Amino acid sequence: MKMTLILPMCVAAALGAAHAQATGPTSRWSVGASVGAQSVPDAFGSRCGKPASDDLALNAGGMVVFRPRAWLNLEASTRYTNVPQLFGCDLVIPAPIPLGNGVFEARSGPDYDRDVPEDQFVDSRLRVGVATPPSWSSEFVRLMLGGGVIWGKQSVPVGSIAAAFGTRGERHRFYVELEESASRVRALETINRFRQDSTGETPISSTHVYSIAHPHWTEFRFVFEQTIR
Repeated sequence: MKMTLILPMCVAAALGAAHAQATGPTSRWSVGASVGAQSVPDAFGSRCGKPASDDLALNAGGMVVFRPRAWLNLEASTRYTNVPQLFGCDLVIPAPIPLGNGVFEARSGPDYDRDVPEDQFVDSRLRVGVATPPSWSSEFVRLMLGGGVIWGKQSVPVGSIAAAFGTRGERHRFYVELEESASRVRALETINRFRQDSTGETPISSTHVYSIAHPHWTEFRFVFEQTIR
């Protein structure tokens, strides 16, 4: 009789252990840290007046992750980004644009609000995403979508989409993440028109044009994550 009861209990315990190993950690909360590199658009970098030219920056940050389901990830993060001042701006004077009849137009290039952070900044984001459940794969694959703010005297919004791939551990995991981010900032450009003839240049008009720029950049990070509950 005892053997009859003990044998099913042993089988049930073994199946339970196997299921726990297959489904991974049951902890819903974890904390993490990241380091990486990224491109930084002119609006947040050296501001050389060349929108198509990005600077290289380094970033570091921390995050808190909550998983209400094995496949659902909710994350709050803060990151610090710094653009190393290795080189100054190249002296580039754009060629005037001919408009006809000896009239030319010279553009200064975009100038961004000085209250918008540049060279170094801190941003905070809330992201939500889906990940492969432990029962599906031994590898960790995740897609995230979110948004937040870049802090400064004039804070600006930021949105992003990211993909991550790495190891799946019982207490911690390592993974790499590639993220594409975009923001929205105001820009001012000065347009000068002048007439050029044999006697020289004669100014015609000077116009200030305001616009909305949507700078975007790519981030690559190494992330370490540790469960806490």
